[in-house]
Order: sequence, then structure tokens, then C-alpha cells
Amino acid sequence: MKKFWGKLEELLEKNQNSFKKNELNNIRGEIFRQCALCSQNDKGFFELCVPTGGGKTLSSLRFAVGHAKKHNLDRIIFIIPFLNILEQNAKVVKELLDKNGLNSKSYVLESHSNVINEDYQKNNQAETDYKVSEFYNNWDEPIVFTTMVQFLENVYAGGTNAVRRFHNMANAVLIFDEIQALPIKCIYMFNLLVKFLVYFANSTVLLCSATQPPLSQLESEMSLPVATKIVAKNYPILKRTRIINKVDVCNGSSYDEIADFALQCAKDKGSCLVVVNTKSSVTKIFQLLKESTILVYCLTTNLCAEHRSEIIDEIKAKLKNKEQIICVSTSLIEAGVDIDFASVIRFIAGIDNIIQSAGRCNREGKLADSQGNKILGDVYLFYNKNESIGKLEEIKQAQDFIIETLHYGEVDFFSEKIIEKYYKNKFKNNKQKFDYPIKDFNGTSQIELLSTNDKLCSNAINRTEIGPIFASFKTAGQNFKVIDNDQISVIVPYRTGKEIIEAIRNNQFDVLKKAQRYTVNIYTNNLSRMNEAVEDLGHGIFALKSGFYHDDLGVQAEFVNQNQIY
Repeated sequence: MKKFWGKLEELLEKNQNSFKKNELNNIRGEIFRQCALCSQNDKGFFELCVPTGGGKTLSSLRFAVGHAKKHNLDRIIFIIPFLNILEQNAKVVKELLDKNGLNSKSYVLESHSNVINEDYQKNNQAETDYKVSEFYNNWDEPIVFTTMVQFLENVYAGGTNAVRRFHNMANAVLIFDEIQALPIKCIYMFNLLVKFLVYFANSTVLLCSATQPPLSQLESEMSLPVATKIVAKNYPILKRTRIINKVDVCNGSSYDEIADFALQCAKDKGSCLVVVNTKSSVTKIFQLLKESTILVYCLTTNLCAEHRSEIIDEIKAKLKNKEQIICVSTSLIEAGVDIDFASVIRFIAGIDNIIQSAGRCNREGKLADSQGNKILGDVYLFYNKNESIGKLEEIKQAQDFIIETLHYGEVDFFSEKIIEKYYKNKFKNNKQKFDYPIKDFNGTSQIELLSTNDKLCSNAINRTEIGPIFASFKTAGQNFKVIDNDQISVIVPYRTGKEIIEAIRNNQFDVLKKAQRYTVNIYTNNLSRMNEAVEDLGHGIFALKSGFYHDDLGVQAEFVNQNQIY
């Protein structure tokens, strides 16, 4: 692998030197250089905390490639919370390889959707045919892009294919992008796993974020060790935006009022991004705006990966041509997506959400007035009184914190002091969730099931006969889900997805890897309705029937959790 790492190192350096010299690119270049230098350190825990728009993707890859080359590591694994960031980052690396004569298909794998539903197979005593299983990716490629969901569930939820992936996490560099999106309930599980990979599996961990959560300050043995900071200098955030408080605490703002405001922003400033807290809110605002004279897009995980990528590419083209557009999205757009709107509306949530959303506004600092003078992009904070956040307790807590903070006057949401205060409040309010508590399960947690397991074992057996530990690995695996939903992955009939579905019907399973980009997770709680919309292709593979996938909104609302935040 050293030869490949060396070649990729050369390509990254050449690519970095090709960027136009300006104030922002100079800072990005300095961060890139520091990542290159730090890559020569011993293996361990590292932290890359830079402002939004600081060039984290290429800089983190530069660290990983240099580190893998020095320590003769087998692969680099990017673990990313949101599918659209995964798709965008993978595209950057693939294009870098392809344009320099290296076939990216041989080196880069996107692994984000389980086309083969292993849980369904287990519950229905079904087995995967060998012809199918041989196309199940095992993360053998040198560069792997995957989600936090798959990363954690490959280890804690079990499955024979997952074991093969776990094996390939050893002797690797693991880059966790946007680590602030790690679910609260998975903090201890995550910390235990990455400590094992570093201390016992010869791997290195890099945590990346513009708003780094203090995972080494949990006042528990479950804390991470203090990481080596790659960027020691606190770079001044290039002032590209101003955050404007439009929060009406008493009455809130209705969907109609916010839609009208977004429309006016697009007319006055040229473009507007509206970032909300739930899929349901995306649908409502999109429907209010779709009949307007301005082009409106929506982005949620109800759309398959290929569909989202096409929409993002189209939005970028429209913005480049300075066409008036509005995009309504869940939080999936607010981290890692290289997109540049003239204005942003953000429903209040966490400070990390606000900062990340602001990073999609005036991203390159090119906004100017009629005289050519540079101006700031406007980021508006709204409180929507009608948005149903259901059981999204963290969102509600974050809203309460923001409202209380705004009560005392003007707030600098980018300051380290306010970010530290936010995380301190968040961790204090959710400390009891860190060990993944299991509902209606005798008050136990995943951590306890995998360790002493006192509550389940105390009345079942005489513990003195077997010693102090009797872990319930199977029970833990059955109860571990990063996202609390009973879902299955379905291939949707969107463009090439239709051909993929037909190929699988004809037992042509070589299309399975391609099928990942045409899958969406859907609810199974309404089985009678689901059976009307879903075709069982066998082998744990499902397809959405024609007529149930919307050209703008993706999978119909009744088959997905509209209160999900992605």
C-alpha cells in the first residue's frame, strides 16, 4: 500500500498548490500544511478543529495519507454522520484519482446503505444466497466512506458480514468527520470502540469538527484521552456572515410567515437556504413555496443518494449562474456540503447547528453591494411555533438554551466560550443517556449488558458459580440501533434504480454495490400499507414499487418518520 499512499500524497500536494491565492485559501493551505506535518507523529488520537469552510476534507485526508504511509497502514476509513457529506467527500477523492489516471473504482468504496437487510433475514429464518453475499462489501478497499450508523452497528449489532468489516477497521486511519453529530446515547459505546481500535488494533483516530464536543471531559472512565491538536493556533474565523435574531419567543413564527420571509430573501438577495429540524417541516415549507415564481428544491433522506447528489449539483449550477432559488432542507445540508447561499434561515436548534448552517452562507466571502464593497451574508434565526419535534428531546433542550441565551442580549455564537457553555449544558442534561439505556428492559443499558450485567443476572443465576461477569452479547446486539426506528432499506425506482430492480429480479446480483445510491430506509410499522408499496425481491432485498416515489420529495411520507431530523 505504501506505493499507493505515496502517489496519493503527491496528488494531494499538487491539488493544494493549484488553488488560487487569496486570504481564505491561504488559511486553508496553512491548515493543510499542519496536517501534513502532524501525519508523521506516532499513532493515537488526534483532533482537527477548524472553522466551517476551512478545508477539513482535503486536510484530514492529507493527514491520513501521510500517516498511513509512515506507519504502513492498510486503509483510511471516513466515518460521516450524513449521507450527503459522504457522497460529496467521496466524489472529491474519486475525481482526484480519476483525473490523474487512477481508477477510483479500484481504490474507493462508498458503504452507506445495507441493500441486503440482514435483520430481516434473521427474523424470517432466511439465508442469503452465495451469489448475493459475494457482492456484500467487506471494506477491503484502501479508502472507505461509511456512516456513523454503519460504523457502530457493524460492531455492536452483530452479523457475519459486519465481523469482516470490523476486522478491516484494524491497522487503519479512522477519520470521524462532523463528530459533533454523534448521538448522545452512543457516546460511551463510541468511546469504548475507538479506544479499543487505537490501543489494541494498531489504528489511529482523527476527530474533525468546527464545534468539537469535549469527549475527553466526561468525568468518567469512559472518557477519551486528550487528543493531539493538529491545529494549535486559533484561527480567526473570517467574518462572512452575521446572525440576526428573528426569534419570537412568545408567539413563534408560523410556516406561512417563514415561507413568505424566505421568498422575500430570495428576491432581495438572490438565494435563500431554509434549514429546519424535521422532514415534516421541509415538506410543509416546500409545498407552500412550490407554486411561487422562484425555483424551490428540497433535501431530506427521503430522497435516495443519487437523487440528492443531482439536486445539489443543480443547486450549485443555479447559484453559480446567480439564478434566484430557495432550498429547504433538514440538517443534512449544514455540515460538509460545499454550497454557497446569499442568505440562510435556521430554525433554532443547537449552537453547532447554527454555526454549521451559517457555513453555507457567503461561504467564499464573495457577497458585495452595488459598489463592489464586500458585505456579510445574513443568517436569520427563527422559532417555529408549529413544528412538531415529538420526542426529539435534544432539539428541545437546545432550543431552550438558545432562547435563554438570547434573552440576555446579543450573542456571538462563534465564540469558544459560548460553544463550551452549550456543550456543558447539553452533557449535563443528558448524562444519564451516555451508556445507551434500553427502554422497558429492567432499567439496564447496553454498557451494562456488555459488562457486569448485574440487573439481568442477579435473579437468574447464582453468579458465584461463573465468576463476576456474564455479558449478554446476543441481547445487546438485538437491542442496538443507532437510529430508533424499525426500518428496512429499499431500492427506489429512480432513474437507474429501475434497471437495478429489474436486474435483481433476473438474479443479476452484480448490481448490488451500485444499488446503494438508489436506496432509502422506510418504516415497517404499517405492514399492510408497506406490503402495498414494497416488493420482496428475495435474499433480504426489497424494492419500492412504481408510484410511491415522488419526483421532488422522494419516498411518500407515510413510509418514513417525518419527525426525523435528517
